[in-house]
Amino acid sequence: MLIEENGLDADGDGTPEQAALDTFAGHDVDWAAGFPGDFTVELDGVAVDLERPVRHRARFEDGRLVTSHVRPLAESLDVSTGTVTARAYDPTYFVAYDVPETPGISGRGDCSLVREEADREAAEEEYGEQLAEVDASSDPFEVVELPDIGVLFADSFVLTCTASS
Repeated sequence: MLIEENGLDADGDGTPEQAALDTFAGHDVDWAAGFPGDFTVELDGVAVDLERPVRHRARFEDGRLVTSHVRPLAESLDVSTGTVTARAYDPTYFVAYDVPETPGISGRGDCSLVREEADREAAEEEYGEQLAEVDASSDPFEVVELPDIGVLFADSFVLTCTASS
């Protein structure tokens, strides 16, 4: 549907043309002002500001439209003094993200990055418990506000570095 609605397959053969994908790249993250996106970075538990997405790419692979972009830090971090944690997730859990490979580290040999996988079973249980608390007799079209439920399903990527001497 995304391919059809955005006119990415001009010849109708089921495979989007790369030129159309190149033009489309970045439109999936054309967010309204103030929307922070679905990627968080924290330094010792404190949110780190990120710039808007740049270096957009789109490709068609294994029957799926795959897009990517870079979110630069708004300011440099001194990673030698704390722990950096990154997560890709939608707080509402409307969109589920998967990071297929653990990111790498470049530029420093004294850092390590560990993937802490989310406990999906516990996350599903908590999600079910929170949904059960919603009053089923209320208006079925009423917007239900759940707390930051998506974080329960998100893998964390924890970066630690030793102080340089």
